[in-house]
Amino acid sequence: MKIIITIISSLIFFSNILYAETNIAYFDVDKVLSTSKVGKSLTSQIRKLNKSNTEKFNKIEEKLKDEDKALLAKKNILSKEDFIKEFNKLKMDVAKYKKKRNTDIKETSIKGVNGTKKFLSIMSPILAKYAVENNISIILDKKNIIIGKTELDITDKILKLIDEKIKPFNL
Repeated sequence: MKIIITIISSLIFFSNILYAETNIAYFDVDKVLSTSKVGKSLTSQIRKLNKSNTEKFNKIEEKLKDEDKALLAKKNILSKEDFIKEFNKLKMDVAKYKKKRNTDIKETSIKGVNGTKKFLSIMSPILAKYAVENNISIILDKKNIIIGKTELDITDKILKLIDEKIKPFNL
């Protein structure tokens, strides 16, 4: 954030010098990530992974709940030692389940982050080429702009280029 404020301050301070030489544009990275073909594909893949994980976790949770109920039903029938042994086994199963669930959630999150990073790294040269071809000195992210002329917004143009040049990929 400090960098952005420094850039904006520099632009204002040196506006007479920079005005003749600098062309600025901005685009909405979030919109490109959510509406481009690649972005939609990544979002869909992450949703599928999350849904798959949720279904798997729900089945395991139901199984553990059933085992818990069965153990409680046998509490008065089993000897104290056998009950404690089965209880400890169930407790270990629950701990394994929680660890596996956390690992899977973390892996899915990492896949999403890595997919987004890959997308942004593929998008960077496209932005650079667009900037050179259109004589743009600075391209900013729209969320860092307080006020800007709408004609400086190149989101739709970038979105079109992204859809043409980047093919969806698997996580």
